Amino acid sequence: SPVTSADTSSELATVVFRLTGFTDSSNSVGYRAGGFNTGVPSGSGPNVAYDTIEKWSFNSPYPVSDYGELSAAHLVASGTSSTTHGYVSGGADYPAYTDVNTVEKYAFAGPATTDDVGDLTAARSGIQGASGDTHIYNAGGTDWGPSACVNTIDRNSTSADGNSVDAGELTDIRGLGTGLES
Repeated sequence: SPVTSADTSSELATVVFRLTGFTDSSNSVGYRAGGFNTGVPSGSGPNVAYDTIEKWSFNSPYPVSDYGELSAAHLVASGTSSTTHGYVSGGADYPAYTDVNTVEKYAFAGPATTDDVGDLTAARSGIQGASGDTHIYNAGGTDWGPSACVNTIDRNSTSADGNSVDAGELTDIRGLGTGLES
């Protein structure tokens, strides 16, 4: 049967795009991180980049709170999660649009800044993230420097910090897609 939606009357702090999001499904909580706006809704204001991680409950009354900070304002990064941590991988630092290769992690247990726990196989943004039981995956993406897309699938363990390993290749070169959770 079709799913219906309803306005919860809860609002995030500001309108942001080119951000990432992920969930702590065992605690019914959602997160969004990074991104920027262009003086919306009118479009007349200055561009503002955000390093904020916001958290909200999936249960009534749907409270929203500032949960922590990224190491920098990342645009179009990948958001993935394990059962205990959220991960933000890659992205482009604003305003230089310089791609980064960092994998940052923070605990769902309490507000905190992120920890740099490893590197992707290459710096890129617009990555498609996927969360699994034992690993996170970051596939495809774009490199804003030479303006090229990649087909690499990176894998990181969620039980031990470290650099990504090349787990395979997408059948096509892709960037700015969406991810999945298992």
